[in-house]
Amino acid sequence: MHRLVQEHPTTSVKMVFLEDKNLDMRRYNAPTLCTEVAAIFVGDNGEPPANRDICVYPVADTCQSISPLNQCCDPMTYPLLFPRGECSWNTGMEHVEERRTAKRTRVTQLQYYAYRLSQ
Repeated sequence: MHRLVQEHPTTSVKMVFLEDKNLDMRRYNAPTLCTEVAAIFVGDNGEPPANRDICVYPVADTCQSISPLNQCCDPMTYPLLFPRGECSWNTGMEHVEERRTAKRTRVTQLQYYAYRLSQ
């Protein structure tokens, strides 16, 4: 894909989820109609660059920069982990009442992603 964009910078790209009719549709549901766009990061270790500048074009042609800590950033970066586009961790996320202590009221990124990956 990276080479294709380098050779043809105006190429339109489309991401499609193929559906296997033999799968149990109650378990393997394909996403519903979606108008979102994803980008692929190319790197030696498979991780997105640490100093990434993420720009989103919500509706108009104007670019809106978002922080890597924005709760919408991870669903756009890792669509397989957030297939429905739900928001991810944010700095104001609080522990549920039974897990909350006087010192620990907020959920850390490590706690959030450990929970998400264990699901």
